[in-house]
Amino acid sequence: MQILLIIQKMEEVTTLAEQVPQKAKKKKSKLRRIIKWSLISFFSLIFLLVSTAFIIVYFFEDDIKKYAIEQINKEVNTKIEVKDIKLSLFKKFPMASLEFIDVKCLEVADKEKKESILEAESIFLEFSVWDIFRGKYKFTKLSIENGMVDLKIDKNGKTNFDIIKKKEAEPTNKDKPASFRFREFTLKNMHFSFNDKKKKQEYRVQIKNLTCSGAFTEKKYTIKTKASFFTEVIGIHDEDFVANKRVYLNTTLQIDRDQELCSIKNANIELETMKLQLSGAIKFDSTAFVDLIFDGKNLNIQSFLSLLPSSYKEFEKKYKSEGDFYLKGKIKGSLTGPSLPYIAIDFGIDKGQVKFIEEGVKLTELTLKGNFNSGTAQSPETSELQLSSFSGKLENSSFSGNFHLKNLQQPALQFQITADLDLAEVFKFLPVESIESVSGRIKTQLAYKGKLEGNSFTIDDYKKSECNGNALLENISLKTKGDPLGLQNISGELQFSNTTGTIPRLTGKIGSTEFSLKGKGENLPEYFYLGDYPLIINAEVSCDKILVEEFLTKDENKKTKNDLSLDIPSNINLNLQASIGELSFKKFHASKIKGSLILKDKKLFAEDLTFDACGGTASISGSVNTTEKDNITTQAFGSFTKINISTLFSQFENFSQNTLEDKHLKGTIKANIAYTAAFDSHLKMKMSTLFVNSPLEIQNGELINFKPLEGLAKFIQVEELRHIKFSTLTNTVEIKDESVIIPKMVIQSSALNLEIGGIHYFDNRIEYYFNVFLKDLIAAKWKKKKKEDEFGEIIEEEGGIRIYLKMSGTMDNYKITMDKKGVKEKIKEDIKKEGDNFKQIFFEEFGSFKNDSTVKKTTLLPPKKEKKNKVKENEDFEFE
Repeated sequence: MQILLIIQKMEEVTTLAEQVPQKAKKKKSKLRRIIKWSLISFFSLIFLLVSTAFIIVYFFEDDIKKYAIEQINKEVNTKIEVKDIKLSLFKKFPMASLEFIDVKCLEVADKEKKESILEAESIFLEFSVWDIFRGKYKFTKLSIENGMVDLKIDKNGKTNFDIIKKKEAEPTNKDKPASFRFREFTLKNMHFSFNDKKKKQEYRVQIKNLTCSGAFTEKKYTIKTKASFFTEVIGIHDEDFVANKRVYLNTTLQIDRDQELCSIKNANIELETMKLQLSGAIKFDSTAFVDLIFDGKNLNIQSFLSLLPSSYKEFEKKYKSEGDFYLKGKIKGSLTGPSLPYIAIDFGIDKGQVKFIEEGVKLTELTLKGNFNSGTAQSPETSELQLSSFSGKLENSSFSGNFHLKNLQQPALQFQITADLDLAEVFKFLPVESIESVSGRIKTQLAYKGKLEGNSFTIDDYKKSECNGNALLENISLKTKGDPLGLQNISGELQFSNTTGTIPRLTGKIGSTEFSLKGKGENLPEYFYLGDYPLIINAEVSCDKILVEEFLTKDENKKTKNDLSLDIPSNINLNLQASIGELSFKKFHASKIKGSLILKDKKLFAEDLTFDACGGTASISGSVNTTEKDNITTQAFGSFTKINISTLFSQFENFSQNTLEDKHLKGTIKANIAYTAAFDSHLKMKMSTLFVNSPLEIQNGELINFKPLEGLAKFIQVEELRHIKFSTLTNTVEIKDESVIIPKMVIQSSALNLEIGGIHYFDNRIEYYFNVFLKDLIAAKWKKKKKEDEFGEIIEEEGGIRIYLKMSGTMDNYKITMDKKGVKEKIKEDIKKEGDNFKQIFFEEFGSFKNDSTVKKTTLLPPKKEKKNKVKENEDFEFE
């Protein structure tokens, strides 16, 4: 119908043309006939082709389908599912094609439910149209479109894609017909994935278009490949490389089957904006010999960094890089031989810049020149990496150096670094999360030369190396998160050689403590660079003042504001000769402190520590052991002279008790003390562990409103006991088993002469024992004593009756009774004393009891009468 319409239109044109001049009519009439018959011929040909194609498809489609399926079944040993198969003469014109629609090719695996290794909307087997008339089909082109390929190798090395049937022998007759002689492969819009779990490798690629052509069945042929694809990921040993990159590939290869040689005539690889040219040859025999030359073009730092593994992606997100990067080299040798191929690579960076996006800090003038080669033996042992120079600048900082590495098996390393760094700027460019603030400057030079015995750097490797350097510190301040103190104004010089460092001078401030230090340290590099290695310092240190609370860490789970914790680092050992102007802890205050402080294995020792405190002087030695976090043990031994007892009790917060407090005491104390106690992790004392033994002497003392004496005063109605003054008091006090033990002692006071002793428990239970001469009690009660001096008139009177009393209960609920036990003990003592007197008399008169050690070899003399205005010191308890 369309042809008839066209002819009709042509007749209309002819009618219109008759209206022009006759001469023109003849020319146009001839042209009209040519166009007319051309169109008739063209459309007739199309009609003929369509009719022929319809006839061919109608009569030959089933035969072609059957033939193709038979040939595929001969080659493939897995199940292939196809929704439909159609023969087309036009979809791949001028080639005929057999289209397989919605294809699934199942994997080869020993399991009931098998997955697909290939899925595609269309697979075309292309062949010549004339093959149809000859009845012999040769499929020369394979096209796969819109699908996926999923290949896998499990942990045991078994594949899921071994789908080609194995043949016993290749045909010897080259003229033997072959159904599949592909000369071209085409992939369009295909997702390709390959996962090798045994070698821990994974490749995922989106293939947009790939065409590979060549006379693959010939002995010599040329392969041309063009491809455009997108790399999702290339994973090797849990590291992802070249992720999300566009790649273009254009290669020309010449294959020589007899020589088993692949010659790369042209290979251009474009990775994003980077270009790599490759040329050379590869043997595909058992030697796998390669001879390749590569040269990178149009490279830049940012593009190169984008190829790094996924573990470096955070760096790529935070930093933006600019500058030229070059890379070129060659690879020559066998891939399967006993040694590596020879590899030589030159690389470098010129006019580099790296910007930390968040802060806007920029590293500029970045340069680097380096090379790598595998050495004459082409082995890891002879391989060598060298950075002949590298350098860079921040706005106020600069660095430069070189690096040389030999022998990848047992590396020999040598490098030199010189740097002048503004620390605030450096840590702004390379932030460290744990550092809250930093400032100051460091100038350093470092040189290292050494070998590694294994694959990783060890401390033994460092000790065998040659390492030396120095650092000048200028007003460095550093504060880390969670550290309330920080370092301030640190200035000085550090020198180190291998494991030994020297500190000629170092000054600074920690919290409110200013210090100066000089000395030597061991393991300085190991401590700073390896972290957990012990630091040993022997030094002289002086401080103006120390507030101990500043150095006690606040407990995160504290219940009150006063909860503290003490954590001595296990990797710091100190031996310090200290000179401290002032030290304070809570209410305690000391000055002119000198002595030795030793810190080792989480234990702190003080040796011969002298200081002024509480109005007097002290000398102590002691230790603090923090090896157990919830059981911090302490011990001390020392002596105190002219200590104000009221100040002592006040500064030590009355030793955590409220019975005898600073308000109850006056006088000066001279004492020796032995002390041990344990604390929990909050520095709360475990009272059951407290032990104190202290011989002491109190001079010019006063007891003011002391509760036990207040109770006694109320009982015996002697108000002067509420405020007792005495000249000297000597005793040995013990604190143990959660109690204070006061041995019997005589208090010769302004009120009366009193003998007292007892036990005061930490739970406020008391057992106090008193005894007093009845005559003193009566005199005090009726106020018959005359006050002649500060301590009153002291009456010396031989003999008299003593009253024994006992106070028991608690300080808030006590009772006072007669002390029967004390009376009994006194009687026993008197009987023993009288017996000794009897033996003495008989020895003097008759010489008896010569061998008795209790008998004194003296002449018995009548006792002297002493004046009645004095009382003998240390009078025994007795009835007389």
